[in-house]
Amino acid sequence: MSAKYFVLPMMLLFSFISSAALWEEVYEEEGIKVWEKYIEVSSVVAFRGEAVIGTNIHQLFSVLYDADHKKDFLQNVIEFRNLQINGPYEGINYIRLGNNIPFIDDRDVILESKIITLPSQKKIVVNFSNSTQTLVPLQEDTVRIPKLKGFWSFEALGLEKTKVFYQVESDPGGLIPKWLVNLANKRLPFNTIKKMRDLSKKDDVFKKTATMIKYFFDFKPFLGKNHPSVQKSRAEAKLVEQDIKTSFKLACEAGMKDACSESNIFRLKYLKEGKNGNL
Repeated sequence: MSAKYFVLPMMLLFSFISSAALWEEVYEEEGIKVWEKYIEVSSVVAFRGEAVIGTNIHQLFSVLYDADHKKDFLQNVIEFRNLQINGPYEGINYIRLGNNIPFIDDRDVILESKIITLPSQKKIVVNFSNSTQTLVPLQEDTVRIPKLKGFWSFEALGLEKTKVFYQVESDPGGLIPKWLVNLANKRLPFNTIKKMRDLSKKDDVFKKTATMIKYFFDFKPFLGKNHPSVQKSRAEAKLVEQDIKTSFKLACEAGMKDACSESNIFRLKYLKEGKNGNL
């Protein structure tokens, strides 16, 4: 199944940051804990946030997966574009970050992300890192971020409780003082997790995305066979398939030629397998 341009949320992440240094808790606020870790041979610091949120893993993951509300969710994002979607588990995105500091240019990054499901651990992990690909040329008055990597981790603790980790290490490049970078990064995990928690309560906003990802990820190991997040039907699947085809068509009209054929031939795996009724 090819799905190069259907809506993937992502913002993304890459591998766990390795360092001999230990994580140090720096503060806890509104139920969100934040740690920092100094990276060897660098004054840039890695930060991690953690919270237990009273929302099921499917709804929380829908917020991350959704591509239409990145400006409401990811701190300082003023532009987000899907560049390449390699099926539902991998993607490449373009992100531009604005700032309110005089004489400091915006930053941008081409970000690769990959989703890993770990049913036995009831976890979904999303790794991300900046890409070496030059799918978007360098922009005037914008600095391309030389280093950005991290991960999201969602762990189902119950039917309506999820532990969320967000870890990030970044070097924005340019002439920004390292102390200013670290000061800004220190609030990043808190602000991002808090926004995710708030947005996850807006079921109507993310209903379309939440419905779609039921047909790409099996939430049964996380929530059990009777949870609404697991229920599927042929009628619903047809609506999802049509929405994805529409996304391909819009991408085609925007000049993404690889999406043109997909707008006609794409078939949802659930429908290709001839599923009928509810599961």
